[in-house]
Amino acid sequence: MRSTSFLCRIWQGLFSTILLTSLMLVSSVSVQAAPITQQQTVVSTNQERESASLDEFIVDERLNQSAQQKAEHMLANNYWSHDAPNGTTPWVFIEQAGVEYEMAGENLARGFYQVESMVEAWMASPMHRANVLNQSFTHIGIGVATGTLEGIETTVVVAHYARLVSPVVRPVARPAKTEERAAVSVDTVKTVKPNIFESIGQRVYRGWQRLLIVAHSVVQPAQKLLT
Repeated sequence: MRSTSFLCRIWQGLFSTILLTSLMLVSSVSVQAAPITQQQTVVSTNQERESASLDEFIVDERLNQSAQQKAEHMLANNYWSHDAPNGTTPWVFIEQAGVEYEMAGENLARGFYQVESMVEAWMASPMHRANVLNQSFTHIGIGVATGTLEGIETTVVVAHYARLVSPVVRPVARPAKTEERAAVSVDTVKTVKPNIFESIGQRVYRGWQRLLIVAHSVVQPAQKLLT
């Protein structure tokens, strides 16, 4: 009886060890099976916007570029902040990528292994949530970089949001009107004088066109949101 109970305890111990090891392996595989990517981050972010009845973000490759450069810049210069130690702001990366914007924002994340938990953390933070659900933002770009930051191997994620400057629509110039004269004999030719009221109206119209062009060329200063 004693030997039987002893063997039972041994088998129970081995079974528990095997089960625990299996769970650890499954947990490790599940964490590594879903690395954070640009596409997954955009999908998860747009799901939050859809839940809030907002339009989905449009991916802009230039914002992808600016976000990627910011992520790599943080790793290369070993800092974790919206502003670099030398004073470089997020807007420098966005502008260097050739983005013309009216508003822009940035979210940062590090140390996450899954997109879902990362976006949930953003949504749990009022400042980060405000960027994700900002009705004025229309476009998004994501940067993901893995490396050593402050002595720790980690993955850094940068999200850049922006409302792009709308292109200026200029009035199409009308071709100059030419007077059409009928072919008649010399005896019946007479000089056609332009209608003075029509000429004044044309000049007023052209002046209004120029005024519209000037007005549409005015660009409001960019509002920069930092979170």
